Amino acid sequence: MILACLIAITTAQRAATATESDPDLLLVVETYWGFDGRVPLHEFVPLSIQLKNLGPTPWQGTIELSRVVRGNRQFGATIIEEVHLQGDETRWMQIAPYVIDDLEDWEIRWGDGDNHVITLPPVIKGEHSTVLVYDTDDVSQSSSVFKRMPQERFPTSVTATHGLRGIVLDQVPFWQGARARAFLDWIRQGGRVYLLQNSEGTFPVFPSALDFLNSEQSQFQVGAGTIKKIAAKVEDFTLNEARSQIFNDDVKQTEPTEQSQTKQKQQTSVYGMHELVWSKHYDTFKKLTELSVFKRRWWLIYIAVFSYLAVLYPGCYTIGVQQKKVSQFYFAFFAAACFFALTFGLLGQVGGQSKNRVRSITLAQSLGEGDFELTGWTVLSNIFAGEHSVTFPGSGQVYSTTQEAEYVNGTLNPGTGGN
Repeated sequence: MILACLIAITTAQRAATATESDPDLLLVVETYWGFDGRVPLHEFVPLSIQLKNLGPTPWQGTIELSRVVRGNRQFGATIIEEVHLQGDETRWMQIAPYVIDDLEDWEIRWGDGDNHVITLPPVIKGEHSTVLVYDTDDVSQSSSVFKRMPQERFPTSVTATHGLRGIVLDQVPFWQGARARAFLDWIRQGGRVYLLQNSEGTFPVFPSALDFLNSEQSQFQVGAGTIKKIAAKVEDFTLNEARSQIFNDDVKQTEPTEQSQTKQKQQTSVYGMHELVWSKHYDTFKKLTELSVFKRRWWLIYIAVFSYLAVLYPGCYTIGVQQKKVSQFYFAFFAAACFFALTFGLLGQVGGQSKNRVRSITLAQSLGEGDFELTGWTVLSNIFAGEHSVTFPGSGQVYSTTQEAEYVNGTLNPGTGGN
């Protein structure tokens, strides 16, 4: 049995705990895909879920996210996230699933009843987002050409920001702790921040958690990221101006070469009625699978087969014809049968007595100050079925089995100490 997973997966089943609260007291108020409602495929993207505790006492339990097709067949493994809400509390939580296709459905479940499950809105494929961050409590918001994202929906981990290209700010977002750190890490990886003037015609002044944005320069670098200050207000931008100065500020369009077109054709296959372009993850897993496959020693098996035939004929046949004692024939025959039965049994074992194995590749990208974001590809090969748990150290982990059309009997537990 060979199982491929992006980062890690555990096949241990979740056992319900007696401390879980009544699922009837939890309400899913709203869900939102990505940063602007559209998500790039073959990426970890944030799924924002607004929850409400209908009871006066704290609520705790789990949210389970599953990928299904037409509501009756699950693909991949279930993602499980623990939830803790105070009495009558309403707040947003985020899960970062790996989105493979926009033709699949996703379900959220928080109990065993039919009223404890909802089907999410369809995934809409899009490019990496550039959004205007705003405060939902600000009643003086003006219309603009920018797609908006509430400040509370920015991820608390950089691993969920891969679908984000740029952020437009004309006010100070209330980002502290993990969210401020994820914002800085995202910029260091190559994110783009566009600072605009507020309603008073001045640039916002950021607190200590975000003071790296307070430079007087009109454009400067933070790691691999770019900070660009534009002396204009949000409402001043037309669509064409937003495209030239922000959305496509330095994107150079090039004609595809013959080599790139050929490579794309080689990476494209037809899956049913859907055209599927394999991602880098597929190619990586293919190489790892080749290294993880159990291999039998066929050259020994072939030698044993021909040796067995030779022992039967002319070996046993000659003994039976030339020897008068029948017992000698039966002794030779049964001895040969027992010996080669044991030989074939040993040589025929999966992998020729191979042991369970794990093959991994990890890519580390520096975030500065001694921190790294790690992307790992792991293939697990197991001779016998059973429950196994795989964990990785660090914080902000997200996991996926990256299964196109196969169910995985297991669970994914993201977050600190996830497995």
